[in-house]
Amino acid sequence: MGDAIELPRVRRFWVNTETCIDQRRCVIEAPLFVSDSEQRGGPIITSDRPGNEVEMLALLNAAWVCPTASFKLELEDGSVRDSSDRDLRELCKAWSKVVG
Repeated sequence: MGDAIELPRVRRFWVNTETCIDQRRCVIEAPLFVSDSEQRGGPIITSDRPGNEVEMLALLNAAWVCPTASFKLELEDGSVRDSSDRDLRELCKAWSKVVG
């Protein structure tokens, strides 16, 4: 195996309800943190405290699969990431190979 990949820590996350098109991909990827909403405008945030690396990866994947980059992550270093961020995409791809 190669070098271990370190997951960036997520400080907080949110969904931009003005750009969300309700595809619910984030709900599939991170059901511990977001759930379906009966109203348009994005999912309901049910928890904002990822406790371990598996949960952190779920949030990264939720941001990665968002087709409109509406699912935003703020990392420990203060940077904000979404699906338009190539580094986030590459990190998720690498982790998907490691996790299987």
